[in-house]
Amino acid sequence: MAPNTKSTGPNCWVVTPGHAGMENQALALAEAVGLPLTVKRVRPRAPWTWLPPGWWPWPRAALGGDSDPIEAPWPDLLISCGRRAVPYALLVKRESAGATTIVHIQNPQTRLSAFDLVAPPRHDHLAGANVVETEA
Repeated sequence: MAPNTKSTGPNCWVVTPGHAGMENQALALAEAVGLPLTVKRVRPRAPWTWLPPGWWPWPRAALGGDSDPIEAPWPDLLISCGRRAVPYALLVKRESAGATTIVHIQNPQTRLSAFDLVAPPRHDHLAGANVVETEA
């Protein structure tokens, strides 16, 4: 399939490093949206984990063997949570040619404008046109 191939029906990916607290936040939002969902656990390996996610030139090269694949067909909606999920959310945004809507829960610690929506806890004090603060 072409790199920007979309799925055949509306769907959602939840992308997290697999930590229960992060995954539960993303799953709750995905379930509220009501689209069929797929959980993608991304577990980057060293030396990538020592660097800020924005410095990973090839996110797929960072995936450990116990990670789920990040490849087309792309979802309509991707909900990520946790900074280690950020490179994969942005990879999908880029490879889907912007067709996938990207929502990040928590502070992505990168450009907020790279996401369609960011939902950080209020105590992170983030602001922007695409930021909706949550109570944490």
